[in-house]
Amino acid sequence: MAGDAQMDPRDLPGLLNPIADGEVDYSKGNRLFTGKAWRVIPKSRYFGNAILSFLTKIASGYWHVADSQSGYGAIALQVLKTIDLETIYKRYGMPNDLLVKLNVYHFRVRDVPINPSTASAKNQGSRSTKSSSPSLSFS
Repeated sequence: MAGDAQMDPRDLPGLLNPIADGEVDYSKGNRLFTGKAWRVIPKSRYFGNAILSFLTKIASGYWHVADSQSGYGAIALQVLKTIDLETIYKRYGMPNDLLVKLNVYHFRVRDVPINPSTASAKNQGSRSTKSSSPSLSFS
């Protein structure tokens, strides 16, 4: 979970439970399941997300997964042991690249409804090129 208030901690159990129950290998948040996203997310960002999500469906083969731009998810330990994490794209394309790599190994992926954050709308256009949040390394 990022420290920028764009991910609601109340959504975390919904992401973790399918992993803990062994139902899926990766559960990812989908902000687009509800009509709230249309009201909260800036329209240009919403349409850009739709285009990138469609292209990611083509590239990854996960046609049932939407909102590929959401980085809010949970992943099983077996996936972390299988995928070479050093080869995953490190920036905004990371969720897309991860989906492609998950499909190479036939991992099970599920979309989980999450609340779209108003923080993402407030932060739109005000992002700096440098992050002040700590990053996580798997080395």
